[in-house]
Amino acid sequence: MLSHLAGSSSRSRRIVARLVKCISTVTSCAGDRGTSAVMASTLSTESNRSIAGSPNSGELNPSARSKLTVPWAFWDCSSEAQQKAPFKGTLQGSDTDIEGPDTAFVVATAGTGLATHLGRVSFTQQTTVDLTVGTDTGSTNWIAANGDSIDTTFVGSGEPTDSGLIRITEVHTIIAGTGRFAGVLGSFTVERLADPVAFVTSGSFHGTTTPPGAAH
Repeated sequence: MLSHLAGSSSRSRRIVARLVKCISTVTSCAGDRGTSAVMASTLSTESNRSIAGSPNSGELNPSARSKLTVPWAFWDCSSEAQQKAPFKGTLQGSDTDIEGPDTAFVVATAGTGLATHLGRVSFTQQTTVDLTVGTDTGSTNWIAANGDSIDTTFVGSGEPTDSGLIRITEVHTIIAGTGRFAGVLGSFTVERLADPVAFVTSGSFHGTTTPPGAAH
């Protein structure tokens, strides 16, 4: 009987300890270490009270279990949110206008850049600009020096600046990858300036992706 009670208490404490560790990991990944410490401390305190005050002297009583209920996300210590890695870099390229519909035109861009995970990169992009609303959509193929690549689609918008350049913002979503980028997920925002006279563009991008190779 005593061994049963001791075992129940030990199991309960192990479960709580794992929850505390999980909460600390998740909230630390989100950058809120203060929240992590408070939640972990509260959970640990409640568990000790619950175990000590249980009629069975080793099992969590029903009323105490409700105090230890945490959102499902805290159970998932290997959730995708924790696996996201920063993705950022710079780019520059040259534009070529291609004939399009009456209310739009297509721009083909080829360029190079430097990106986390990819290193030195080359890219080709095709953008359809809707003249009626000032937005654009398109796709881009990004190729690393070793040939591994990612494909993205994007939506964006542009506005003229006082200097005559066009300020463009585009949100890219990764839809495919090859090599070590097979299965990579993520999104990032490109902010660039385009010169409608010299037909050149340059800018930077920032976002997050799952780590390369995580799907293998």
